[in-house]
Amino acid sequence: MVKDFIEYINRAEYLVLTSHESPDGDAICSELGLYKLLVSLNKKVIILNSDEAEEKYDFLNTRKYINQINTKNPQLPERFSLIVMDTHPYNIGKAGELLRSNADEVFVIDHHEDSYSDEFIGIHDSTASSTCQLVFQMMEELNFKPDVETSNALFSGIVYDTGSFQYKKTTSETFRIGGNLVENGVDPFTIHNHLDQSNSKAFLVLQMEVMKTLEFHLNDSVTSMTMSKELLKKSGAKYEEGQPLINLPLICKDVEISILFKENESGVKRCSVRSKGNFDCFELANKYNGGGHKTAAGFKISGSFEETKQQVLEEISHFFS
Repeated sequence: MVKDFIEYINRAEYLVLTSHESPDGDAICSELGLYKLLVSLNKKVIILNSDEAEEKYDFLNTRKYINQINTKNPQLPERFSLIVMDTHPYNIGKAGELLRSNADEVFVIDHHEDSYSDEFIGIHDSTASSTCQLVFQMMEELNFKPDVETSNALFSGIVYDTGSFQYKKTTSETFRIGGNLVENGVDPFTIHNHLDQSNSKAFLVLQMEVMKTLEFHLNDSVTSMTMSKELLKKSGAKYEEGQPLINLPLICKDVEISILFKENESGVKRCSVRSKGNFDCFELANKYNGGGHKTAAGFKISGSFEETKQQVLEEISHFFS
């Protein structure tokens, strides 16, 4: 698994780690894990993302390892090698043009269903529960035991991307790794408090406002909601805080698919889709040049919310016919 990785970093004098726009728990936690591994191998490395993550992950970044391109940018060397985590290299946001154009090579570590051409080398395993799982497996192959700080990050990323060890890609291997990380000093209760019980008041207001937009479609088997930038402003919440809202309708036994149309503070629109497993969200998102997993995927929207809603519902209706 790590042969290509070792050959890659041995060629590199300086490494930059990055991930997708609006990085989620698996994205930033896999970056933190790989950062610590590379430092242990005496490599010069920095993490640089297009956007900041939710504040609830700050407890993992107390040493400020993670940097954002839209804040005070660190000095990068003229040339460097790039490692893209948890996404396709063409999905890393505004940092993409700078990083891809100046990188000598690009290496990908990802577990999504996206297809990769020979243009990129890397580690791609769509059966893995998370990119954090892949990073841990790399550590094992290199006989690197993560400290408590690193273990907390990897455990948090796995918890996020498995829905607390309950999504379809959760396997016995996922539980083995989780148990190993707990043996390293992770306290699951503390992680739970940080990830699930530290939301802001603004998040609760946003949840209330977004739920007012809830609509049922196709004999109540599909729901749609809209999170506009106006609702963000009204609630005082940040765009990143709205990520979990798409899961709310799935608690209903009749709902098979949940759709969330969302808009960030700059007006960039996206559509996220979640299913309980029978409907292939990735196949839908891929038609709109998006990506993700079978049960969770998304894509950018160029038209209006209403126009896209009708198109998406038309696509989904074929599944129920």
